[in-house]
Amino acid sequence: MISRVLIVDDTRNDRYLLEKVLKEYGYQVISAENGAEALELARKEPPDMIVSDIMMPIMDGFALCRAWKKDELLKTIPFIFYTATYTTPADEDFALSLGAKEFIIKPQEPKALIQKLRQILEEYGEKNSVVSRFPLGEEMEFFRNYSKVLFRKLEKKVTDLQNQKEFLNNIFESLTSPFYVIDANNYSVLMANSAASMNQLTRGSKCFALAHKLKIPCSGEHICPLEEVKKTRKPVTVEHIHYDKEGNTCNVAVHGYPIFNKEGKVVQMIEYCLDITEHKRAEKEIRLLASIVKNIPDSVCTIGLDGNIITWNEGAERMLGYNKVEILGKPITITIPEDLAEKELAYYVNVLNEEGFFTGYESVRITRDGRIIPVEITGVALKDDKQNITGYTSIIRDITDHKKAEETRLENLRLETADKAKSEFLASMSHELRTPLNASIGFSEILKQGMAGELNEKQRHYVENIITSNQFLLALINDILDLSKIEAGKIELVPEKMSVPLSIQETLSLIKEKAMNHNVLLKTEIDPQLEFIEADKQRFKQILFNLLSNAVKFSKDEGGAVTITTKKEGDTAKVSVSDTGIGIRKENLCRLFQKFEQLESGITRKYGGTGLGLAISQQLVEAHGGTITVESRYGEGSIFTFLLPIKANKEENK
Repeated sequence: MISRVLIVDDTRNDRYLLEKVLKEYGYQVISAENGAEALELARKEPPDMIVSDIMMPIMDGFALCRAWKKDELLKTIPFIFYTATYTTPADEDFALSLGAKEFIIKPQEPKALIQKLRQILEEYGEKNSVVSRFPLGEEMEFFRNYSKVLFRKLEKKVTDLQNQKEFLNNIFESLTSPFYVIDANNYSVLMANSAASMNQLTRGSKCFALAHKLKIPCSGEHICPLEEVKKTRKPVTVEHIHYDKEGNTCNVAVHGYPIFNKEGKVVQMIEYCLDITEHKRAEKEIRLLASIVKNIPDSVCTIGLDGNIITWNEGAERMLGYNKVEILGKPITITIPEDLAEKELAYYVNVLNEEGFFTGYESVRITRDGRIIPVEITGVALKDDKQNITGYTSIIRDITDHKKAEETRLENLRLETADKAKSEFLASMSHELRTPLNASIGFSEILKQGMAGELNEKQRHYVENIITSNQFLLALINDILDLSKIEAGKIELVPEKMSVPLSIQETLSLIKEKAMNHNVLLKTEIDPQLEFIEADKQRFKQILFNLLSNAVKFSKDEGGAVTITTKKEGDTAKVSVSDTGIGIRKENLCRLFQKFEQLESGITRKYGGTGLGLAISQQLVEAHGGTITVESRYGEGSIFTFLLPIKANKEENK
């Protein structure tokens, strides 16, 4: 037959553990939280044994044992004390004097405890019934001894509680973080340690008023820990921004722990705050660095001492073509040409061990698709807490565009140097050539005029050919000299207030005879609003003469018309020279202003020319801070337009 055991203990965990042990050994178990409840259960259905604690509310173990032994129905059932609360030999003697069968001190090994209880049950019977040493009529004696025991226990308990309170209070006050207890009903601080008081979180204050500078509890983005504890009935942790007594803000992690009443309702909350400002700042810096590493266009990777890749950013993926999955854990040498790998890694080791970093190291890398790209590498050693090198991080920049740009710059510099040398040479040679050529023209004119004697027709024809050829050669040399001066930066404009209509008429007078010989009509359309501009008059007329000369020269065999048009457009003077000549093919327009450029070989033979006039005109227009453009239809004619600022820019003319 299975024995029934009644357990009496107000401590839930102790009661649960004893129930579990007894049930595992085959006993039926009923339990109660105090003596009064135990008596009620036992009188309804008497157990085979009762195991009781001493200190309990309502009715303690001693009072229960006295009542048990006075009850006719229960007095023969063995009563066992199982306790650890302030036990002394006097307690055990008093318990046994009440009629208890056994006084067992907690804790006991389960097997030993069961053996004792089983032995008591086997031996127990009417004949072995333990009788109280206090006859039922001698209540005064019982209460006197009972009072002594209780007083001693209570005195010990009060002392222990005072010591425990002092111990806990010392701990509470020694905590550097604010600790306080909050009333769940009105958010008032019931108690606070010194760290909390330093921030004015003192007894009676509202937690939200001081910590958050609010008039109502936290809500929305900042969750109120008390409301969360009341809702979940579990400890919570939330992040808040708190204010100290000076009004400075700090990030805190607020931990809240519920305190329940007997009905299980949250009545108070223990709250403590940890300053996580530095932690949040570090987190922000880490996120920022991670974002930089992620989004930087350069390759950033970390390599261990074994040469294997540990980290690989998106810049490395874009540059070299390997994604993280396929590259992590692989040797870095798969991205370095075989003939460079050993030398490069040896350099890393030597420099990083001595200096801790290097920068500006140029090398090449192999991409996933086999391309070789030039790179510039910066390396930084990684060290542990003991300053031992654990690996290194390399920042690799693709310098393909930089290399190309540098090559282009050097080539342009070479070309500019060569061009300048050529221009200086031409300027010098042109000057040297012009001197004897002027003499040749002068002597030829003397011969033509008969100042050295009369010439026959054949001689006169030869002299005229010499003069024409010399004049053409002189014009060519003058053009070369002008162009070389411009390119060498030796030409200097002399801006002056000049009349546009007058300069046009003076230039037309120079070209009038040539136009008549080509049966070309010269016309003008002058804007009366454009009267004066600031420009180098000689160069203005040179630009205009070159354009007029070309317009007349490239007229059709039957002649045509050339028109000069001027117009004021804001602060700009617009001058156009239009003709009805042979025009220019569309594909040749891009070469029009190039030096020594004749667009078609047949044109050179038919019309002659050096191919420098337009190039010089463009350079002179640009030297004035202007622009020159052309529109043309092949077979119909062309329009050359140049724009000059009405007021000269002194800086540009230097």
